[in-house]
Amino acid sequence: MNDHSFFSAPQLRRIPLGCAITIPYVVAIVAHPDFEPLTPLAERVHVWLAETSANRTRAQAYWRAHPQQSIEQGITTFKVGASDTAEQMVISALGPVDLHHGEHAHAPPWDALEIYGAAPTPSLRKALTDFGINDVDPIPGGFRASRPAGRRLGLTPPR
Repeated sequence: MNDHSFFSAPQLRRIPLGCAITIPYVVAIVAHPDFEPLTPLAERVHVWLAETSANRTRAQAYWRAHPQQSIEQGITTFKVGASDTAEQMVISALGPVDLHHGEHAHAPPWDALEIYGAAPTPSLRKALTDFGINDVDPIPGGFRASRPAGRRLGLTPPR
């Protein structure tokens, strides 16, 4: 994965005065075991990164170069098992991501997830649906899972 082109900076737009705009709050989940374009992604959104040896090394380099992390940018690693599939990694990260970036931790809560290194399998789609996500669109290296337009509610899964 050395194509960094899909991490382009957001484009600036002129918004007429008096118009209300909503800027989406996006969090990334990376289930790729050796994710090369980590730095440009972490400079754009907050990344939840599967903690493998290669990813840990990349995260440590990012932390040294960017000591001032925020909830909107930076890297959080999460533990994964050696035999975990990408699907399992993403599913295990969904709850913690919502806990740290959802309605009880951030205003506004996250609108979309960019998921890298995993495909939107039926099991993963079911897990996303349990969190209120129905919109899934392909992006280079993965997919984007979004809440329906205008929905900025917490995603506590049903009990």
